[in-house]
Amino acid sequence: MIDFIYQTLTKFGYTHPLHPTLTHVPIGMVIGAFIFALVALIFHRTNFAQTARHCAIFALIATVPTAILGILDWQHFFSGAILFPIKMKLVLAGILIIFLMLAVIFGFFYRNVIEKQQIDYD
Repeated sequence: MIDFIYQTLTKFGYTHPLHPTLTHVPIGMVIGAFIFALVALIFHRTNFAQTARHCAIFALIATVPTAILGILDWQHFFSGAILFPIKMKLVLAGILIIFLMLAVIFGFFYRNVIEKQQIDYD
């Protein structure tokens, strides 16, 4: 199954791993979520907090296919060899997913706190 995907892509001239191309999406969304959350806390703006929540949700959604493609690339290019960098990437991907889940849950539960702070400052 994995070889079929890579052979099909090779017929179209794409011989690169799939994982690195998708990795930019969660990284960018995590950075965006952090910056928007920071601006929301400093300036007490709910619009930025809402955007931070949306970035965190999108990062969480994009992390799953990124991790799956990472595992597929690992199986295809490294034949599933358990190397130290692979172990670290698996651990760090798990930690990222946990932190993103916490950020999404925190964003939903504490949305009203930020809105109340904005009302107090207006």
